[in-house]
Amino acid sequence: MSNVVVPLQRRTRVRLTVVSIVALMVCSLGVVSTERSSNLRTGVAASRPEMLRLVRTVQVAPDVRFPNPGWFVRVNHVPATNRLVVTFASAPASSEPDQQSGYAYKEYDMGMNETGSAGYFLRAPASDSGSIMIGNTYYFAWLPISSSFYGWQITKYDAVTWQVLTELSVPLDEATEASNDPMVAYVDGHLDVSSQANPPPGLDEGTSTHHHFFSLDLDAEGQMVLADSPHICGSSMVYVDGVYHLVTGTAFLGDLFVMQYDRDWNLIQEKWLRPHAHWSQGLAFDGQRFYVAYLDTSRRPLTLFPLVTNLHLAVFDRDWNLLDDVAITDFHIEDLAFAGRPWVIIRNNRAYVSYDVSTVDPVTGHEDGRSRSYVSVCNVRALGASGRN
Repeated sequence: MSNVVVPLQRRTRVRLTVVSIVALMVCSLGVVSTERSSNLRTGVAASRPEMLRLVRTVQVAPDVRFPNPGWFVRVNHVPATNRLVVTFASAPASSEPDQQSGYAYKEYDMGMNETGSAGYFLRAPASDSGSIMIGNTYYFAWLPISSSFYGWQITKYDAVTWQVLTELSVPLDEATEASNDPMVAYVDGHLDVSSQANPPPGLDEGTSTHHHFFSLDLDAEGQMVLADSPHICGSSMVYVDGVYHLVTGTAFLGDLFVMQYDRDWNLIQEKWLRPHAHWSQGLAFDGQRFYVAYLDTSRRPLTLFPLVTNLHLAVFDRDWNLLDDVAITDFHIEDLAFAGRPWVIIRNNRAYVSYDVSTVDPVTGHEDGRSRSYVSVCNVRALGASGRN
């Protein structure tokens, strides 16, 4: 993909980076009960048919085996076992000899019942991550906690045995390429790993995103910057019928929109999707409809932080017309609880939405270290013979 290489440009900027913005967001992230949130539907006209219904929410971590906070949670399906696997960041229990932070997995059946299979697949000091499951292979981009290396480590795992298949270090330019919350997308036969380019100086500004392309064997295949319209990271992308669909926010305090590109990365069009929304890290397409897991930011205190973020799942038709939008969480400013980092997959007329939640100490205003990982299950109304899920 050498034809998409675009040089990164430097610019002077205020040292309020996306990393620090995300840190503030994370420092202000509990989950509402199914009973409370299932009846809250925002931005959907009464005449629209209900496409989504929240039926169950499962706390993945902490639990007895993984008693420490859990975050950066992702749910995926493994075809070889017909099981769901949920991955999340978690420090080992105090009884274990290896005290390094790392990432763990737990296996579930399709009803989100635990199978008993669980463990750590990464035992290393790590922070942010992004990932995608392709068949039975898990591609995991993560940030090593290191004073000598700035960039991503990309590890390819067998998702049945959790053996490492191959690994790659990707150094980044700290001045122009943010590393936080990497997007990992599989588009047109390539892996696209992305984050913010030229991080914006303010919350109400977007800039561009840098994209690094790899083969499924992790061979480098070029890079580019998308800068057609100001936007932020915390985004997602799918490739459908020769079109790239990038769902992102106009700014950290902006709106959600989709940027559509042809196969040669020429911008086709942009379309506004939802107001006061960002961090659309979950995106799926079932052959007829797009599903977007995003964070609603409309409930804002006068001091802005801690920013209240609520997880929503929206469904759109092939032309990105809204069909339904369901709130998975319903936090208010006084709750001091905030949702983050959503992800979604669609299997057998069900949407599985993973996310983390943290609470804030009412005195200090800082995160109290009790981050939790969840998966919520929504029934999806079938389209009939012409649609597939």
